[in-house]
Amino acid sequence: MATPETLQRAGKTAPDELSRHGPHTGSFRIREIVWDGADAEVALHCIPEERLGDNDGIIFCTRVPVGRRGQLRRPARRRRKTAGDTLARVTYSKLIKVCFSDIDNAGIVYYPRFLHYFHLAVEEFFAAELGIDFADVLHTRNVSFPTVRVEADFRRRLKYGDRIDIEVRVLHVGRSSITWGYRGYRGVAAPGSDLLVEGSNVTVCVTSDTFEKIEVPDWLRKGLEAYRVRSGDKD
Repeated sequence: MATPETLQRAGKTAPDELSRHGPHTGSFRIREIVWDGADAEVALHCIPEERLGDNDGIIFCTRVPVGRRGQLRRPARRRRKTAGDTLARVTYSKLIKVCFSDIDNAGIVYYPRFLHYFHLAVEEFFAAELGIDFADVLHTRNVSFPTVRVEADFRRRLKYGDRIDIEVRVLHVGRSSITWGYRGYRGVAAPGSDLLVEGSNVTVCVTSDTFEKIEVPDWLRKGLEAYRVRSGDKD
């Protein structure tokens, strides 16, 4: 059976191979290994080397099968299947650990916290998929995204110490609005994972300083539409 120590050694000697397990390029290092109860698969939290000092530096999580000798093998990427489609479709996701402050009197995640998880995933989405920190969007590009509509379906409970993987989707890009979609899975988003929550919200683009409504900026529209193609939400 592969051990965490074996995996750590394998990962540290092959960071470039690890970087090819996700939709991101560049060199990555293992931050943490999380066992999900099966000794054949692990979750890898990876961060770019230039952000190793960040406390919130987890960018994405991927599921990597473990070979008989503890070697990492390249996994199949998640797909959204369409008729005749043979291309892999990659959806960004952020793995979040449930904190003590997220728990209500019943000992489970207080339902508004799921909306907070959605927003955390979107913030990291901007850096990971669009190449710009969310703070720079707000303060340098002077664009903000107030929510005007939100929906959510809560399917399963979460407890303190659990992990939830939030997938981010871009369902529609309008003239000034963006419709975001989310799916939250227990542990790591992968085929067979337990779906915990689904949701969506509509944001409107405004200037950060005056809150004046504006059209979706061209740079943002292009980035979102390109992601919709990668994730399979747009053919």
